[in-house]
Amino acid sequence: MNGSLKQLTRLLMTLMALTWLCLGAQAAPPKILTIVIQGSGTVTLDPPGGSYSRGTPVTMTAIPAQGWNFDHWSGPTVDGYTNNPQVILMYNNYTVTATFVQPTGADVVRK
Repeated sequence: MNGSLKQLTRLLMTLMALTWLCLGAQAAPPKILTIVIQGSGTVTLDPPGGSYSRGTPVTMTAIPAQGWNFDHWSGPTVDGYTNNPQVILMYNNYTVTATFVQPTGADVVRK
């Protein structure tokens, strides 16, 4: 091969590789956030929907039912966290449990 043909071949191979990478990135499946409720309450997601592009930050807000308190989150990346709201970055499919408890004795209902 002469020099020009080699350069053209390298350029075409590079363009094919970049095209393959770009198409692969666009076709990446969404990351799914599944919320499980233990006790009585709800969880809102911002942005809503439960299906996200990789790396999307999602704010989970636990809202206890009347007479219940939010206690903690459990699941990958948030196990045992008590922050409310809590942000999770969607790099994988995740299942997160929001645990709500009823106050006992001297417990005071928190919001």
